[in-house]
Amino acid sequence: AADILAEGARAALRRAKKALDKASSRGEADDFHDLRKACKTHSMHLSLLGRLWPAPIKARRKAVDKLGERLGELHDVFVMRALLVAAGEPLGPPEDTRLLRKLLKRAEKSLSKTCLADAAELFGDSPKRSARALARKARDDLAPPHEEAGPVAA
Repeated sequence: AADILAEGARAALRRAKKALDKASSRGEADDFHDLRKACKTHSMHLSLLGRLWPAPIKARRKAVDKLGERLGELHDVFVMRALLVAAGEPLGPPEDTRLLRKLLKRAEKSLSKTCLADAAELFGDSPKRSARALARKARDDLAPPHEEAGPVAA
């Protein structure tokens, strides 16, 4: 059972690692959106695992959910920045939105940096290695406790 769980985790981690690598190298809005989707998928997978194995999953799920929220905030910043340069100037002319542009650019830079660092912490390792470690830990934690042998009679 642990190996089946680990294989599912490996697929989700592989997708997240690929999205992280792309967001790190290109840094486009779509790259971060793909990272967010991979993060959400991993969070759902952790939710399923957490029902079987709550203690070790809880902290990771919390970190993954926090990253998902930050990536959502970053997505909002990307959308606002796109609206600033959209045809018809829906948010107003450039001279009226200068400060907003500056603040959004600063927020994008800060959130991008934070999201990439947090994602690297969560998904930076090899998916195969992470899945193996997960399977090993699950086997250890889910295995029935061994009874200690009493003193041997002579």
